Amino acid sequence: AIGDFKPAVNPRLRAAVRAFGQPSSRRGGGEICRVRWNRFGLVIIFQNFGGFDSCGPRGLAQKAVVSGERPWRTAKGLRLGQDVGRIRSLYPNARRTPRGFRLISGILPFGSPRPYAVMGARFQAGGVTAFTLFIGAAGD
Repeated sequence: AIGDFKPAVNPRLRAAVRAFGQPSSRRGGGEICRVRWNRFGLVIIFQNFGGFDSCGPRGLAQKAVVSGERPWRTAKGLRLGQDVGRIRSLYPNARRTPRGFRLISGILPFGSPRPYAVMGARFQAGGVTAFTLFIGAAGD
């Protein structure tokens, strides 16, 4: 879940609007729609690989980034601004990446098997600056 938005139950843009209100911006259409809620520090990428407009009713949440001043936290209690020590204590299997940490990993099911971040933490200047989430409702 991302706040009140529960993409495992309903990954559609309409459900995100119910959870967060009208977005600050909506860019794209076709295969990719980037929707931003500035007051929450939230961006969700909606996609539809079936040829439908991803900014329309058939757009499905694929990825999200949460940042900003909101008190976002993970289910284990990691908060924006916290340091590497806190990451390591809450996520001992976290892996460093060029932009931060892969907190929870998955294995790509196609091509050469390789890990990807189901949930990541962007890290800069000594603290967590954002959480990234792979939702994957639009398919592969």
